[in-house]
Amino acid sequence: LGGMRGGATFDTPQQNCNAPPRLYVDSAVYDTFISKFVSSVQNLKIGDPLDAETQIGPLTRREKQIHVLQEQIGDAVSKGAKILCGGQAPSSPQGGYFFEPTVLADVSNDMMCMQKETFGPLVGVVKLPEGATDEQIAGLMNDNVFGLTAVVLTQNETKFEALCAMLDAGTVYRNCAGLVLPNCPWAGRKHSGMGGILGGVSDFRRYLMKPKTVLTQEQI
Repeated sequence: LGGMRGGATFDTPQQNCNAPPRLYVDSAVYDTFISKFVSSVQNLKIGDPLDAETQIGPLTRREKQIHVLQEQIGDAVSKGAKILCGGQAPSSPQGGYFFEPTVLADVSNDMMCMQKETFGPLVGVVKLPEGATDEQIAGLMNDNVFGLTAVVLTQNETKFEALCAMLDAGTVYRNCAGLVLPNCPWAGRKHSGMGGILGGVSDFRRYLMKPKTVLTQEQI
């Protein structure tokens, strides 16, 4: 589970540009992953962000973001997805801009939650086909107009290097997520931006670059 445990995946909650809203899971570990991941998400505490024990704070914009969440969840369910947890405003705390962290299973890449930005506590989980090749996995991950970050959780360095070369993202993480380092370029691909910042390049050249930053750690 490691870097994709509930608290890490729903950090801020999913209201930052490099949060991982789409998860593609190997069929061999899918059932175990889903069980542990959903259990972790269900145990997250929703509440006042000034409370040190709070893990899920409010949305930044109630009307707009709740509409986006409800629209994407409704679209996914109408196309066959299942809500494993969340999916609505919580009964407690009352008031405020809160929404339960939501996990959708049986999702596919044609669903809105897999193609559009959400900026809210919603994650779709795809079970990869048995025996999926690196090319198939990268194809699914790249099947989106955005390309800011991608995360690969694996102990197999050779597999990671193969996937990393094919992923169309400005930053690719191995066994970690969300790190932004001032000495490394921070860049997007496709609709996620042009050029990059940080990494020592600050003049017009940053708009002519297409960097890819790779950040790794050995253990998941």
